[in-house]
Amino acid sequence: MHILTKLFGTRTTPEATSYPIYLYPGHAIPLRVALDTVAASQDHVQLLEWTKHYSGYIREAAIARCVELGKAECLPPLVGRLNDWVPEVRRAAAHGLLTLLATVPAEHFIPLLPQLRALTEAKRTDHAAWLSHFEQQLVHAGGRDGVLNALSSPDFRLRRAAYFVSHAQRLLEPSALSELGLRSGDIALARHAVTLIDTLPTADQPALLQLALSSSFGPVRLAALHLAVRHPDAPEIDSFLRRALFDAQGTLRHAAARALTTKGIDITPLCLEALASERLDSRRVRTALSLMVEIGAPYVEDVLSRYANDPRVDVRVRAMTLQARQNPAVRDELSQRALRDASPKVRVLGALLCTRFGAYVSLDQVRDLLTNHGDYRAALRICGREKWDHLVCLGWTTEFCSLDNKLLTELRQMLGVWLAREGASWTRPSAQHVDLLLRQQTAAALLELAADKRSVLADCLQRGGVWECSQS
Repeated sequence: MHILTKLFGTRTTPEATSYPIYLYPGHAIPLRVALDTVAASQDHVQLLEWTKHYSGYIREAAIARCVELGKAECLPPLVGRLNDWVPEVRRAAAHGLLTLLATVPAEHFIPLLPQLRALTEAKRTDHAAWLSHFEQQLVHAGGRDGVLNALSSPDFRLRRAAYFVSHAQRLLEPSALSELGLRSGDIALARHAVTLIDTLPTADQPALLQLALSSSFGPVRLAALHLAVRHPDAPEIDSFLRRALFDAQGTLRHAAARALTTKGIDITPLCLEALASERLDSRRVRTALSLMVEIGAPYVEDVLSRYANDPRVDVRVRAMTLQARQNPAVRDELSQRALRDASPKVRVLGALLCTRFGAYVSLDQVRDLLTNHGDYRAALRICGREKWDHLVCLGWTTEFCSLDNKLLTELRQMLGVWLAREGASWTRPSAQHVDLLLRQQTAAALLELAADKRSVLADCLQRGGVWECSQS
């Protein structure tokens, strides 16, 4: 059958096939000539380019010629056209791949499984029925071993595709497939594998459930917990629930707490017992403290106060954060205490309590922060809330901290922003601000920082009533 009849049917007319097509760049030829050229081509590299041609007729003709040649090199472009925007091209590619299964060895199709499996998410049409039929034919054509070998491929996309083909075509027993997914280290496979457990015979479930409960993926552990609580008499379920109380994932902690409460077990003693044992690492200590706050455990304030003095920095930060959440009235005290801490991480928390939660820190305490720790970032963050505090802090940072070129440039940029915005606010400096800005060392530091903008700074301070004309 002539290629024109294939594409246009019996209603082919000269007009329908005479409009120009650019088969090669810069050279237009009639469509009928272009189609004949494609149909006679032996150059598979050129055919692969034509499968991406702007004309659907050329793409369809190139696919038909690829199928006729029957070369393995033609498989990838055919897969690429399975979701083409032209229905006829899609059908040609789908039919062509099924046809090539009879002549091209099945192993050449295995690397294409990720692209084929991506059709499950395609939106132009529903490929599910065709994909299932193709995978079935691939297995029958000798592709079973190739799919199973791909389960251990270094390419995670190929491993995933092979796994889902194995599941869809039942190449492995569900229990073996579930274990494979749970041990894969791939969250996509592990999440699917845990859903298989509930479909297995009761005798096969405990071992796989235990494997899922010890997964490194929080969503997998959570799904396994939901399965486990359906069988409250299952062995080791209570042991897992107690461990899950201190899990890093909050959703899992809540689920474990609800399950234990349903079983009539009081959670607070479990937390206190675990903390008292001193066998918990810092992450689990933080988790236990969070859980006690979440469930509203009694004595939690005393426990938090004790751990706010813990030698581990991350534990101190968590304990003080939870204290601030529990009792907003102590945020001022907590912020002041955090800013005296030797750890920069704890001081960051102190600044955060000021900037985000409105805790109060005096300027004297900011100066202590600079003189004792040189922590100008925390100091500037705190003082950034009020413009005159900010100016004083810029002067102190210049005065008390060691300045390299980078920090000096950064401070000058901040002062430039302050000067540019000064007229946008009518806030007057307080008596304390005036006294601090009149200190000879602070004034000299600000003038040094201002550099070529000294006159602008002096003018701003004169208008604010801080400096007299003689000082500029």
